[in-house]
Amino acid sequence: MSTSLPDPPTQTGLLAYYTFDDLLNKQGNAAWNGALGGGASINATNTSCNLVIDSCHVDSCASWLNLAAYPAFVSIGDLDVSGNTITIEAEINRTQPYLPGGGNNSEGDVVSKHTDPPNVNYLLRPNHAYITTTNGFFGTPDVCEIELNKTYHIAMVYDGTTLKYYRNGFLLSQVAATGSLIQNDLNTQIGLYPGSIYSTQFLGYVNNVRIWNVARTQSQIRANMNAALPNPATQTGLLAYYSFDNLINKQGNTNWDGSISGAAAINSSNTNCSFIIDSCNIIVPVTLTDFKASVINNKKIALTWNTQDELNISNYFVQRSTSGYEPDFITLGNVVSKSNSHSNSYNFIDNTAKPNILYYYKLLINDNDGSKKSSSTRTARIVNKDFYTLVYPNPTSGIIKVIINNAVSDVNISVTNELGQIVTTKKVSTIPANPVLIDISDVTKGTYFITIQSAENKWIEKIVKM
Repeated sequence: MSTSLPDPPTQTGLLAYYTFDDLLNKQGNAAWNGALGGGASINATNTSCNLVIDSCHVDSCASWLNLAAYPAFVSIGDLDVSGNTITIEAEINRTQPYLPGGGNNSEGDVVSKHTDPPNVNYLLRPNHAYITTTNGFFGTPDVCEIELNKTYHIAMVYDGTTLKYYRNGFLLSQVAATGSLIQNDLNTQIGLYPGSIYSTQFLGYVNNVRIWNVARTQSQIRANMNAALPNPATQTGLLAYYSFDNLINKQGNTNWDGSISGAAAINSSNTNCSFIIDSCNIIVPVTLTDFKASVINNKKIALTWNTQDELNISNYFVQRSTSGYEPDFITLGNVVSKSNSHSNSYNFIDNTAKPNILYYYKLLINDNDGSKKSSSTRTARIVNKDFYTLVYPNPTSGIIKVIINNAVSDVNISVTNELGQIVTTKKVSTIPANPVLIDISDVTKGTYFITIQSAENKWIEKIVKM
């Protein structure tokens, strides 16, 4: 780029070449020798001729953050966003599929400042966004999955009334939300969710991460989705900006310069960096409010929800899972939409719920044109007080203690992994006064499920091996 071209006459395809010590075509064809015009002159001195690569290269395939294996992330310190407005943006390319049933490669956070739902300052993922405010925890409904080896722009925006999720500049989902963003003392991390129970890893490429304390409009988001942000230091509300040719905060505040950890690498090549608008650009025309799962008379679970701006909705499928992971949800029933209306109220009774099992519920919303979106999840458990258990410590490093009360028959205890495979079992014929000890010291770290079952009752608890 910044040196003389060797042997110009032998360069395949070269037609003309000028270095302006003279006007000769150094490729050799004299027909294309130059002629000066006007005030032009040759053999002049350029006093600023050093070649310095500029920062306007984030739309190329070079200089991406590569998160190839767990754990891999960039930490940028305790960057809280306060108030009731925020925008988070990033370009992503997922290169590895999710693990079934969760695990370190399940879903994965792109930009994360949280460990659990009560302390989410902000959280941006490939399919949804979360915040926690002084009025509660809010999450946008999941949208269609991203394809592997394809580059997307994702963004979350909270404006004090609504939390919105954008992909490639299209508004794909939203949820009503109010209140001021909660604060925490955690580091913001790019690529890894450092949960208190388990961690998840985004595996692929990340670039063009921007954190704002203002609510950006759709047109503002679209203006620089796959290009460098001009004049970062002068952008109103911009707190941090990373393009991963280095770890410097290009907004200018060095307090938020990044540090790299694990298998992460910068200046990596994303060979599928072409920005192609995907087809998942439909927002199902309804907003859910007050979606709840409530135990009724300790015998059944009632799902209730209200809607706003409901238009051309066909029906709502009520879905349930005992793990909370997407592949495990089954459909319990179907509730037909009432009408096109500013607001409607719905309910569904789950009469099949068994005692002492924590259930996860969500709604699959169908539009008349075939479009679909999922709600966030809600949990509920019917407690049979005649039979209950206490499982501790959780998380555990190996030994689980189980206290069983008021069992009237033999109790079988089993521990399964996220794929449903049994890792250990124990049968208890006489319920002891002391805790029953279950040893999982030899299993790998991760999420497991312990089931305590008698002839009359069943109790399932999620546990984490640290």
